[in-house]
Amino acid sequence: GIVPGGGVALLYATKILDDLDSLGLTHDDQKVGVNIVKKAMRVPATAIIDNAGKEGAVYCGKMLETATPDTRYGYDAATDSWQDLHELGVVDPAKVVICALQDSASVAGLMTTTEAVITDFPKSDSKSPPMDMGGPGGGF
Repeated sequence: GIVPGGGVALLYATKILDDLDSLGLTHDDQKVGVNIVKKAMRVPATAIIDNAGKEGAVYCGKMLETATPDTRYGYDAATDSWQDLHELGVVDPAKVVICALQDSASVAGLMTTTEAVITDFPKSDSKSPPMDMGGPGGGF
């Protein structure tokens, strides 16, 4: 199947996580984990709206206030309007969204239990000679 794109499906899915009591969580650590996942699921929609020059947190808050279980409406950054994203063709394959969420949780769990992480620093050495600043007097 397909779901509304632009991070809206993940954003609306956070509403299910609002009621921690109904999730049957028994430990405070589990509740902290759910809150971390909720924040992470809001990032894609917020980032898209921020990149469109709007206030992502405010727009996402508005979307969450008006959301119903079958909501397909969201912010269309291309036209700066609220629209049915499904009708616009702004959709994501449901399996891709599910896999992305599962894989990100898997990596987060791995990073949490790993004692060291190895990264590469970007190389700053360049094989090209430094540029002459130009100007009169030989670059002075």
